[in-house]
Amino acid sequence: MASRKAGSAPDLRAVLKKGRWTSSDARAVLAAHRGSGLSLTAFARQRGLQVQRLILWRKRLAILRPTEAVAPQRFVPVVVTSRSEPAAIEVVLRGGHRVHVRDGFDAAVLARVIEVLEHKAC
Repeated sequence: MASRKAGSAPDLRAVLKKGRWTSSDARAVLAAHRGSGLSLTAFARQRGLQVQRLILWRKRLAILRPTEAVAPQRFVPVVVTSRSEPAAIEVVLRGGHRVHVRDGFDAAVLARVIEVLEHKAC
């Protein structure tokens, strides 16, 4: 069997013939899978491998691999200066009617409008 230099990628054909894999062997096989464009099942079938073996190694290597640094989430201060138009809310009634209401509305008038629209929907 040909020897290889430390740190170099293992020969995929030789790895596929081995009974037991090292983590380096598994990385080489999984890299070949990623480059193949095939599903894991199709790749395993094409190479005469058990798909479960690939899944197991993928999980093992994910645990061994150091987690990638992720920037911590943080809040950014926001300053509200002024609104260009008054705030509004939208009331959607059971019948599908929509009523847009702005600041300072008359509650009695709104109640009457809703009553009329809901009665009309019946």
